Amino acid sequence: MNPYNPFADPEALIEDGLKVKDVVPTPPSKRSEDNNEGKGGGDTVPADFSIEDVVNQNCYRITGVRHNCKTRAVATFAYDLSKSPLEVATQDVHVARAKAAKPTEFRACPAPVVYAVAKALWLHRDDDKWKVVVETARQTLNGIIGPGKPWVNTLSRVKWSPNGPDEMIHNYGLPDQYSLSKDLVGPDGYIKEAETKADAYVAALFDTDDTVEMVNQVFKWITDKDSHAWRFKQHPAKIEERVVALGVGNLGGGGFSLCANGDVVVGIRPALGVRPVGAQNLQSK
Repeated sequence: MNPYNPFADPEALIEDGLKVKDVVPTPPSKRSEDNNEGKGGGDTVPADFSIEDVVNQNCYRITGVRHNCKTRAVATFAYDLSKSPLEVATQDVHVARAKAAKPTEFRACPAPVVYAVAKALWLHRDDDKWKVVVETARQTLNGIIGPGKPWVNTLSRVKWSPNGPDEMIHNYGLPDQYSLSKDLVGPDGYIKEAETKADAYVAALFDTDDTVEMVNQVFKWITDKDSHAWRFKQHPAKIEERVVALGVGNLGGGGFSLCANGDVVVGIRPALGVRPVGAQNLQSK
């Protein structure tokens, strides 16, 4: 297999010798596709969700995680979520580690994967079959990205343009890197507030069609904080690059910050550790 394990390209997984069914087991769920919660078209509960506490590997194995791909199609994935954050590093170092990671090793992930994993858990928070393990996973996530914890780096980056549109880059530095071009500048503020005008920013940050209300609900369930956009308020005089970092801080009155206006690209932070589930991890339970 390739030394890196792609996050958002099923075709690459197949090229690595994995079939999609190997990457995404589909156990039954008590909740159907017709059981919707929240607002918007992204609140459908996938029927193929499952979660397992893999104690001997210090992770949760989560299937039925849905997010967009480099090919711009929604696909369903399985991920192992590490119970511990990755060692602090700049984004470039996290990228290098991800590219060199063995299939059994955890690596940093782009912002859309952070949201997709959190949303998969949120959708099943009341499911009788999964809710106990889901709650322990929520507490684990809160212990990584919640109040009192360092912000985490992601493998997403923004190129702020002098004249627009801006470029949101996901899977930065990886072979399956892809970009979304949108005008992302705007005021800081809580994303649920209309005056923040955060719809395009949030959509690009997490590569999602979900409403800002839903994104806010998901991360508030994780962190007990409303989500706060921190970005360029106007286009810069020259191209500026910023890492997408996530976490609770003093900005926005202590909200959960969706930040793409921090310390350029050299910020040293931990990262959320995940690994796509392939045959080798399924067999190593």
